[in-house]
Amino acid sequence: MELRRMNSGGSEAENLLRMEHLRRLFDQIDKNRDGQVNRQELGCALKSAGIEIPDHVRDILFERGDTDADGTINFEEFCKLVDQPDMKQFFYKFFNIPPISRIKDRALNYWQECQWTSPPPIFNLMFILVQITIYAIDKDSLKCRKVLEFQPSNNKEAWRYFTYSLIHMNWMHLIGNSVFQLIFGTALEPVHGPRVALLYFIGVLSGSLLHSFTNHASTLVGASAGASALILAWVSDVFLNWAEQSCPMVSLVPVILFIIWQCVMTPGMTSLPAHISGAITGLLFGFLVLKNIKEHPFERKITKVAVVLGVVYLGTLILLNICNVYT
Repeated sequence: MELRRMNSGGSEAENLLRMEHLRRLFDQIDKNRDGQVNRQELGCALKSAGIEIPDHVRDILFERGDTDADGTINFEEFCKLVDQPDMKQFFYKFFNIPPISRIKDRALNYWQECQWTSPPPIFNLMFILVQITIYAIDKDSLKCRKVLEFQPSNNKEAWRYFTYSLIHMNWMHLIGNSVFQLIFGTALEPVHGPRVALLYFIGVLSGSLLHSFTNHASTLVGASAGASALILAWVSDVFLNWAEQSCPMVSLVPVILFIIWQCVMTPGMTSLPAHISGAITGLLFGFLVLKNIKEHPFERKITKVAVVLGVVYLGTLILLNICNVYT
């Protein structure tokens, strides 16, 4: 049942928590666990709650809940019955259903309660440290760069599709990517754990795959594709957990600023396709890889579409590169 159909006057997150309470109550009344409450089960529940009413009054109450007249009350009908204006006080008093005001603070803090359940952002911090170390050691000799950079003309060396993200052109290049990884990676990783590392490497891979077609004559270095994947994965996270966050619109502001910065600062960069490809895969695969704290029906539909698009996009790039290697 869609939460917005519950006329309880609270936000979607508040209604979600209240519906969980109603589900537990419904399961207690539904003794045979068939997903339906019959007259006898409702009568037993009323007696257990200390409510002594005549059978004909019980039948009237039951018929008000049995809106489809099939002889049973399902969970959706039960929620509607509880929310009827003249029924609220009855159910709240005898079945101890908490009103919205009593769970509002918990709902607003629901997202925060889910955070920091995973280890600290070890991957993100370690990867930034590796990038800094390699640049500091290799900035003069460039020996590591020759081995790690992505060269479309040398695409049989498969490690280069990933290792180019470890090296950078200069300090400004390194600092820019590190800042974005630090901001978005360390915010995502405590909630989603190692899934963030998977998204990062998917973005890195897709960046080199697209670059090999659009800039075949130039090499590719830098973690921009991986950073872009994390930034757009942030958008996926916001939409997946919209109801569990207190200010989801505010969470999108950093992403908007990044997009503006990309449009203003990097329109002529040869690595721009890698940025775009990383962002695409981060957004699409974010719906699949990241945790959905509380899944809603419309989110399942969006996730399915995003996964299909992501698999088609990445699969096409991989197949085209395989064909390119052996032709």
